[in-house]
Amino acid sequence: MKPFLDFGVFRRLKDRSAFKRVRVAFDTIEWDSGIDLDPEFVYDKCQRTSAQQGAAADAKKPRG
Repeated sequence: MKPFLDFGVFRRLKDRSAFKRVRVAFDTIEWDSGIDLDPEFVYDKCQRTSAQQGAAADAKKPRG
């Protein structure tokens, strides 16, 4: 989430008390300020992060 906190409406979530008011509604992550995240977006970001971490771990393994 951190990379998005400097853009548009997501700036509101820099306030920890606002960020903590998150809930799941109809399979969507949403805040009482009206901000929400599409579940497909969240899934895609998790997949990319996981793949990037896996590639970084593979690069650190000794070869031979």
